[in-house]
Amino acid sequence: MDQPADPMTTLAEAATGLHELYESFIAAGFTRDEALEVIKAIVVNGQCPA
Repeated sequence: MDQPADPMTTLAEAATGLHELYESFIAAGFTRDEALEVIKAIVVNGQCPA
């Protein structure tokens, strides 16, 4: 099976970016639920940073 030239697919890059954003919210003092709600709002509104 051929491997892509860049092992980080667009989807993997987006997931990594969202996880880093989540970790930043947690470090800033957000609860797990608060962090996930903010990320959900970002994704739903098409403002994904990745």
